[in-house]
Amino acid sequence: MNLSTYQPSRLLQPYIESYSMMDVNWATAHTLYRKWRLIPFGKPSILLIFGDPHQYRIGSGDAPAALTEKAFIVGQLKVPVWLEFSGHTKMLKIQFTPAGIRQFVKQDISEFTNKACIDLHSVFGYAADFLYQQLQEYPELACDILNSFFEKRMLPRLHQTDYINYAIEQFELSMGSMTITEIGNKLPVSGRHLERIFKKHVGLTPNEYRKLIRLNQAFGYLDKYPGTSFTNLSHTIGYYDQAHFAHDFKQFAGSKPSQLRSSTSEELFVTNGNCFNRNCLTTG
Repeated sequence: MNLSTYQPSRLLQPYIESYSMMDVNWATAHTLYRKWRLIPFGKPSILLIFGDPHQYRIGSGDAPAALTEKAFIVGQLKVPVWLEFSGHTKMLKIQFTPAGIRQFVKQDISEFTNKACIDLHSVFGYAADFLYQQLQEYPELACDILNSFFEKRMLPRLHQTDYINYAIEQFELSMGSMTITEIGNKLPVSGRHLERIFKKHVGLTPNEYRKLIRLNQAFGYLDKYPGTSFTNLSHTIGYYDQAHFAHDFKQFAGSKPSQLRSSTSEELFVTNGNCFNRNCLTTG
């Protein structure tokens, strides 16, 4: 497996976290999981597929399977997505910050929520087709091509962006414990108005985003301390009790927490958006 990650231009860094490229021939990748469960983590992305498409199922591992488009947006997710790879996977991922994609599209981002394969052409028109063609013909210039594409499509910065970014920062610093009302009290807007614009720019309600922060912290903690009990874990990440943690876990991850320690699972749990990271938390 060949994995590489690059930083966007300085102008784009407030909105795009990284460009990642993955190249793997599954016929020879005998030690890798072919089935991945992508856990929601609060950030949208764009994927461009230059090799074989992969199958995906959204919301349930038993849902009908569909094949990905060549170039598509993965919107904010509130349910897991199951991915199954075969053939030769060669793809490029643009990872946005939580509200970053709103800087390049005029739509209400909540329109993308729980959609795992939005054809890029439907959002950017023929420019998306030209982008794909350029990247396919000149892969060595991928960063320059992507920087040029997004810099040309930056929308005028809205003053609301500062409020959204402040709310996201406070949620992350407090590990999801602060409420939108508490944050609104520190800003010249009401909590209710902040909640509306948060959903429009991020695609999730503030409460949903708070839960995703906690859930992905839980995965990170288990990765570092695999022997931790779920009771201790739930208290560590700010839950009142294990029952509330288990409820949110099942909602966003699609299973009980105990499945993480199942020795029979054939899935890779992909957490914190680390789709192209060897350090994903496995179920073994």
